[in-house]
Amino acid sequence: MSTSHASEAVGPWARQKLDALESYLAAYHDVMKNQNFKLIYIDAFAGSGWSRVRKGSTEDIDPDLFLDDDEVHAETEFIAGSPVRALRTGRGFHEYYFFDASRRRSERLHELKRASMFPGKVICGCPG
Repeated sequence: MSTSHASEAVGPWARQKLDALESYLAAYHDVMKNQNFKLIYIDAFAGSGWSRVRKGSTEDIDPDLFLDDDEVHAETEFIAGSPVRALRTGRGFHEYYFFDASRRRSERLHELKRASMFPGKVICGCPG
């Protein structure tokens, strides 16, 4: 995962939302497994694929607490976003279309295709 994902911060609630999406996709694949449909996944607010989890508000930080950069970096947590979770779930879709308004995040979505993390998947990361 690129360190450039550090700027893609989400709140702690995002984990619950993404876990729910992953559970839904697993159930969807189970229901659709005997159907002869072409399954296409479309995510209109895809993000970059990975996000840094914010620990909370800056008011929660103890001003007397001194951490060096290595300690802060070690405490940083990243989670897989909806594109990565969709690509990893179930038997998969036939095609994946990921859209994000940010050209920078859309380019990061192209990295998922180039990184060979998901061979054989038809992936399109599009600005929009």
